[in-house]
Amino acid sequence: MDRERLTEAVGLLNNILGNGELLSTMSRQLNQVQQSSDSEMQRLFRGEPANPVRTGSSASASSFSSIEPGGPRYQTRQHFGGWSSKSRKRPSAPNHPTFLKDVILLPSSSWDQVCKHKTRRKLHDKGFILNAFEMYKSWDSRTIIMEIQQAFKEKIPMDSSIELLMACGNKLVAPKLHSGQELSGLMIHKIFKSKAIYVRPSGNLPCKLDSTDSEDSVMELNEDDNISAAQDLRTTSASHGSLATRGRNSRSQNASIRQVRVARRARANQPPPQVPSDQPPPQVTSDQPPPQVPSDQPPPQVTSDQPPPQVTSDQSPPQVTIDLESDNSVSQLPLVSDNYDTYLSIMGALPDLSSDEEVNEAILASLESHPTSEHDTAAQEVLHSLASRINSNQRCRFNINRSTVLDGAVRGFKRLSYNPTFQMCVKFSDDLGVDEEAVDLGGPRREFLRLLMEALAHSQMFEGREGNANLALESSALREDKYFFAGQAIAVSLVHGGPAPGFFSSSLYASLIGRSAKPKMEEISDSDLYAKIKKVSECTSFDELQQATEPLTDYLANAGCLRPLKRIEDKDLLVDDIIMFQVVHRVSGAFQRFKEGMKTLGVLDAIRMHPDAFRPLFCHEPSPLTADVLEQLFEMRLSAVGSNKRSAEECVVAFWRDYLLDVEEQEGPLQLGAILAFATGANAIPPLGFSPRPSVDFLHELPLRQGRHLPTANTCINCLRLPVLKEFQDFKETMDFALKNTQGFGQE
Repeated sequence: MDRERLTEAVGLLNNILGNGELLSTMSRQLNQVQQSSDSEMQRLFRGEPANPVRTGSSASASSFSSIEPGGPRYQTRQHFGGWSSKSRKRPSAPNHPTFLKDVILLPSSSWDQVCKHKTRRKLHDKGFILNAFEMYKSWDSRTIIMEIQQAFKEKIPMDSSIELLMACGNKLVAPKLHSGQELSGLMIHKIFKSKAIYVRPSGNLPCKLDSTDSEDSVMELNEDDNISAAQDLRTTSASHGSLATRGRNSRSQNASIRQVRVARRARANQPPPQVPSDQPPPQVTSDQPPPQVPSDQPPPQVTSDQPPPQVTSDQSPPQVTIDLESDNSVSQLPLVSDNYDTYLSIMGALPDLSSDEEVNEAILASLESHPTSEHDTAAQEVLHSLASRINSNQRCRFNINRSTVLDGAVRGFKRLSYNPTFQMCVKFSDDLGVDEEAVDLGGPRREFLRLLMEALAHSQMFEGREGNANLALESSALREDKYFFAGQAIAVSLVHGGPAPGFFSSSLYASLIGRSAKPKMEEISDSDLYAKIKKVSECTSFDELQQATEPLTDYLANAGCLRPLKRIEDKDLLVDDIIMFQVVHRVSGAFQRFKEGMKTLGVLDAIRMHPDAFRPLFCHEPSPLTADVLEQLFEMRLSAVGSNKRSAEECVVAFWRDYLLDVEEQEGPLQLGAILAFATGANAIPPLGFSPRPSVDFLHELPLRQGRHLPTANTCINCLRLPVLKEFQDFKETMDFALKNTQGFGQE
């Protein structure tokens, strides 16, 4: 069978070799392929055509012929579709908008040590550590402070501020930023890296730990650290074993050689110690003798139980002394040290550093040893920024009657053409419906906003003691959406130069800025309910508790607080639930509408960004006016020096100052507020201040009114005009009469 196949193959080969035409065709094809390959290679690497054989398709031939001989060589590749280059970009790392951080709340305002081991465990057990706290890179410094305070809302008091610190060695320091930079979320992500964020409050927290606990915990090294330290010491002793043996053998030849000092660096990146130029460096190799030292200097006697040397970044490495006269010097390995605690503290802090050594060095170099405090932006600056959006070319009209200020304000806010960014134009009318002549250039607006804040404080939408009010539940106000207009009125007053409310309770303000409210029993305005709750809180036995809660059964059912009581200790939680329902949960619907109104002109967002700066404007009455405050507030517009008018005006200035002192001593801040309202329309200095500044002019040509020479005022420009009189008693009587008989704008 194989022989037959071989015979067929030989016959086929003979036929091919005997056919001359077939051999010629095969030869031409081989030459053509070789010439095409040579031509293409020459085109690629020499840039000139080499007379290619045009045996391909017309498309291929035209493609080759379109290449210009003088063109750049790299352009040849574009004529070969399969050879097109592709971009080889490295895959970019995903940019996540959030990152996670461990946040540690320090229990003391004077804490400046890094927390380790036992201290961290104690803080974790007490809830002072948040693991994997999610932060956004887009947060600014104010939002970060607010979110951290919210996370530790049960630990940090509402009146305490916090400071963010980072670990630097064994100390806690505040990051030092360039002027104009703030510790935003992106900045924290860059600076802190793998470090934890330490939060130090402005006051001490109810925790038994103190800074000494943190220092004691530094003494704790884990088992791995102890093993690593022991290995380092054994390695050092072994490296000097041959040196000690050689020293014992050469003792008879060179008696002056007593000891050798071997410098051991604590860290690999620490520079070696500086050696004076006139003194050769000590040699520690086995083939050289140790350096000579003065024979009159005895070696320090150090036992093996002495601590290792102190290692700091600003000191040269400690000297390891080996006594050559002692046979046990190698095994004892005496080490000179001053502070073993500091050595362990630094070695214990090393795992907390980032793996990027250069970044750590740059961060540590930019930090100071003392933290810097961060102050909140003043509320006045924030309000000025919001007031810059007001369009003074557009106006919104308010027709106000002093007896129904709140109703007139609601009508103006409901008007379709009303826009809070437009300038307010207020026109008063008296009770008889006669228009007052005053045109609003600032004074009537301030008068209107002052009356509006007073009307809100005494309206049915608020309840509680004066200066400590909470929202009340009033069905008609809720139906007519007056809670929204109340919030809008407060926002408009703050931005348009009016007074702050100053009558909020701390619970209402806490709810407004997004924090948890903790109302007190005294904030319950219902006297009957207050008496019943107080009786429950004063119960001393379980039977008394059951009797005290029986009259509250229906109320507890409506409040969702009706539950079986099993022991006397249940009264505290029951009282807290009742107070929370009565003050907060009961008015949640009204509060939501009130909060929506406060968003007008961006006021609510600004308050939440700067809660501490705005707190005095909402929770406290304005600072009481004094004679000194009013004297500094008004600018005296005197005549030219040396003129007759100037001398008379200087006498009136003295009368004016004495009059303010008398009013303060006899009638107090309220009458001083009446003087300010007479001149400006506001009885207190508004948060934005006065624009223009209040001034005092002098009336030399005195018109007779009511048989008297009376002072006048232009509240639009905050100008008070005082009569030029020669006697103080006449001046005082004139001022008293004017203040007590003022009818309003444009009225005499």
